[in-house]
Amino acid sequence: MSLPVYSRKIHDPIENAVVIKKQEPTLLLVEGLWVLYERSGWNKVGELLDFSIFVDAENERVRQGVLERHIRGGRTSEDAEQYYEENEAKNFNLVMLTKSRANKIIPSYYKLK
Repeated sequence: MSLPVYSRKIHDPIENAVVIKKQEPTLLLVEGLWVLYERSGWNKVGELLDFSIFVDAENERVRQGVLERHIRGGRTSEDAEQYYEENEAKNFNLVMLTKSRANKIIPSYYKLK
């Protein structure tokens, strides 16, 4: 079995980046915002999970972290803010709707400074 990995460098998934040989039982941890989403094919991922944990993050902490990441990546503060409001904020709201599908919800312990 092979799995893609998302690259922040090229802003796209890299196909077959992880190969799992089915020789022995394997514990596979999958991290991602959309693994519990039920549209656009993501439901196929959720069906493969034996157990899921949703880390319930604070909106403002997520916003701050995303803005910092975009600025480190070369965006201006204004461009990062605009991009966040037009794209990332909508994604945050959609992802938050998936938490009821998780087997366990835990709070994020990463707090604003």
